[in-house]
Amino acid sequence: MLFYRKTAIPVLLAALLSLPASAAETPFGRQAAGAITDRIAAKDCSGAVEDLKAGLKRGFDEVTLLAGSMYDNGVCVRRDWNRAVAFYAKAWEGGMKEAADRLAAGYAAPENGADIAAALWWANRGRGQAAQAYGINSCTVGAAAVDDADRMVEELKSWQPARLAACNYMIGVMSTQRWQRATASAAAWCCASCPACRASRSKRAICASSSR
Repeated sequence: MLFYRKTAIPVLLAALLSLPASAAETPFGRQAAGAITDRIAAKDCSGAVEDLKAGLKRGFDEVTLLAGSMYDNGVCVRRDWNRAVAFYAKAWEGGMKEAADRLAAGYAAPENGADIAAALWWANRGRGQAAQAYGINSCTVGAAAVDDADRMVEELKSWQPARLAACNYMIGVMSTQRWQRATASAAAWCCASCPACRASRSKRAICASSSR
């Protein structure tokens, strides 16, 4: 059964425009992801899912990140946070650092069963290392724990519940805002500078929303 959630479409379409430049990125991967979002904009979920499968089979990191967004938001597929995690993690391994911001935001979200350790771990692997970048000093762990999951978990055990709850909330908000700002910035640049973007059905929708 295929799903179409209208409220999630702008988020998903914006995801394509905010794909960060990376060594792994290819014009073919971006084109494949664009074809998927065009089908979603046209409410062609069957075609979107088929194109998604084809792009994943070819190993495009852009499509892998988009797959995470689709499962995260329940667009054309049944919402499944665990599957979204797998796709986001794979995209991050492929060089898509934005995937870490989305994992941090997702792990901090109550609907996914908030996990402060996982949220903090991924926040420190996003674009700018969220906790430090935003000056949330009370939510940082020792240098030795930043890259050691076991040490991080042990250190978090010493934090008071109120501190854990506050940091989980802050990391969720900051990580979400981080990729949303990147999305808005990328959309504005694309709509002003890229005729090919304006010619695409999905990107016309983003251009329209970013000009309001």
